[in-house]
Amino acid sequence: MYRKYRRFPDLLPTIFAKYRSPQGFLPLPKPSAPAVQRAQGRTHSLAQPPAMLRILSLALLLAVAAACSKSGHDYLAAARASLNSSAYDDAIAAAESGLAAESDDITTWGLELVKLEAHARAGHGEQTKAQLRNLAQQYPSRLSASEYTGTAQQLQAAGQGAAAIEVLDLGAKRFPDDKLIASMIAKSASAGSDPAELEMLKSLGYIE
Repeated sequence: MYRKYRRFPDLLPTIFAKYRSPQGFLPLPKPSAPAVQRAQGRTHSLAQPPAMLRILSLALLLAVAAACSKSGHDYLAAARASLNSSAYDDAIAAAESGLAAESDDITTWGLELVKLEAHARAGHGEQTKAQLRNLAQQYPSRLSASEYTGTAQQLQAAGQGAAAIEVLDLGAKRFPDDKLIASMIAKSASAGSDPAELEMLKSLGYIE
């Protein structure tokens, strides 16, 4: 009560005289029981978050814990399942999550191959070529000619004939003596091939 009169010091003697008795200052009136209960209820409500908020917080913590507990092998299994279901974007996402997690060398290689195949089957020409270049740099002794021929076939099936030619060209540069790569390039150069493939063959110097 006295606090709000601090800005008016001239009124303080009047206030003191009002509440002063021969025995001293009169005690301030005690708050009623309902007021105390309301104040305690407000304090309890501030100290305790709503039940729904606690449930949501717990669910979020469980979801984060579950995501953190996944291993690279778990992501590889999920990526392969999505690939087999033709859910290529999901397969790529799972493979990338697995590569970001801790994995052994064999699992990491499997995740890289799933990512490569998913890009190729989805018709992502640029991403497929980038993935092959990345694998050739990181795993030069492990990447074989079959990765190039298989990837080229997957791109052709996805309607990306020109990108398939580029992949075969990358393979021919790494494996110049591979007969399958050479035969696939020669077949693409035959009459009746896709115009985009022929144009790519011309730009790469395979035909005139």
